[in-house]
Amino acid sequence: MILDLSFMTSGIGKYVILIFLVVSCNSNKKSETPAISNEDAQNTHMDTVASENVKRELHIGKDTIVIIGMEFHPKELHLKKGATVVWINKDIVPHDASEFPNKNWTSGPLAPGESWKMKVDKSYDYFCSIHITMKGKLFVDP
Repeated sequence: MILDLSFMTSGIGKYVILIFLVVSCNSNKKSETPAISNEDAQNTHMDTVASENVKRELHIGKDTIVIIGMEFHPKELHLKKGATVVWINKDIVPHDASEFPNKNWTSGPLAPGESWKMKVDKSYDYFCSIHITMKGKLFVDP
């Protein structure tokens, strides 16, 4: 038996081969859906691990918040009353740390590499007023 492959050199034959290759390549892909039973707990754990890794790599203390990758690390920080919190901007763009929602206190713009500190006597929500999707929380433990 002789297989006639002359159609492969014709215009339509090239499209047939192209379609075959595309379908063949895509048919081997597996659909991967992550199995997360408690998404919030998983995200919180991942945030904590990422924040601790960032602090360890930068040799940063426990009452310090690092701004990097358009996020505050950690997003939630537990402190003792009277502790001093330090924000360090390690990102490539300016950020600030401002009380949410009224901006009762603010660091003002922090250029990359700059830092700001504040003594904390109560819990606060805060955000970056320059990039309003960036949010964090300070919890003063009794």
